[in-house]
Amino acid sequence: MKFTFLNNISIIAKTILHYALSLQFKPLIKLIFIIPVIILNFTINHCFLLIDNLLFNYKKITIKRPFFIIGFPRSGTTFLHKMILKDNQFTTPKLWELIFAPSIIQKIIYNKISNLFSNYKLLNKTNQIFRPLTHSLDNIHEINLNNPEEDYLFLIPYGGCFLLTLIFPIDDIWRLYNFDQNFSMQDRIKLLSKYESLIKRHLYYHGKEKTYLSKNPHFTCFLESLKIAFPDCNIIGCHRDPKKTLPSVMSSMEPGYRLMSRKISSDKNHFIHMYQEYFSVLKQNHLNNKNFMLLHMNDTKNNLVSTILKIYTKFKYQINNTSLIQIKAESKKSKKFKSQNTYSLQHFQLENINFVEKFNEYYSFLDKN
Repeated sequence: MKFTFLNNISIIAKTILHYALSLQFKPLIKLIFIIPVIILNFTINHCFLLIDNLLFNYKKITIKRPFFIIGFPRSGTTFLHKMILKDNQFTTPKLWELIFAPSIIQKIIYNKISNLFSNYKLLNKTNQIFRPLTHSLDNIHEINLNNPEEDYLFLIPYGGCFLLTLIFPIDDIWRLYNFDQNFSMQDRIKLLSKYESLIKRHLYYHGKEKTYLSKNPHFTCFLESLKIAFPDCNIIGCHRDPKKTLPSVMSSMEPGYRLMSRKISSDKNHFIHMYQEYFSVLKQNHLNNKNFMLLHMNDTKNNLVSTILKIYTKFKYQINNTSLIQIKAESKKSKKFKSQNTYSLQHFQLENINFVEKFNEYYSFLDKN
């Protein structure tokens, strides 16, 4: 069985063996220091999750028409997520909840403490502690405990989060980028039932009437499983030229690789295959799923207001005037925005990759549409 505590022990053991046999002693030493922190965090969170079962009747909550934003990493998913969150009918977890407070009781305790010591601005002080590790990502993806974040972080303790490849570079974790194909139905449902339980806790605390909004590019290959777990879900798939997004996503993950004394270029083939699989999913749903909408990054950057209105119309959401005014203001900024980030294909050893050949299906699709 996958996605269990025993399986996580196996993943740790395999990773230690991998580093030892390949004589990668720096990552091995860092892993030995990181593992106790992960286990401690998981143990604390798990205890509070068990307490939830005794105190709160969250299991009876119905998750109505959850909204998933998936697609290529670095294709405008974060920006779209922030724009839709201007509307308070939607709710999504913040980073502090995902890491430190997945349970209802933890949310209550941490908010009580935060209110009690509001003058001390505890979250801001905690953010400052991590600034030396996160500041290099500010132009790419700001790491802030108070920001809405990708909720696949919920799945870290269960070995179901793709980001674990930073620490555990073994096939057991890389297989997640083709989740629906690589895992049995039993294992997929097992992991998604845990995810569903965490969403119900979130809604119990933040509002049972709200629509749950999830933004996870790496959920793209979870999509068939998500549709089984949430049959009435709505989905947006974002995309952008792989020649731009591939080096961009590798750049965003490079600080994590450096932290583990690893080179991201050694995994370039994994990222190429990941994008190929992701587009196959996007195309299939574009053609066959009436609850799916495909968006190019330019749609949100250059035509934000009309794109948001199309989304609301397609999925039958009602937008309020306050949210629309805010989105219109952001639209003016987005049209003027020019990224300061530049990505070198050579830096990631991608200069000899024939993108037209590797992503022929993607470019052919663009030509026809």
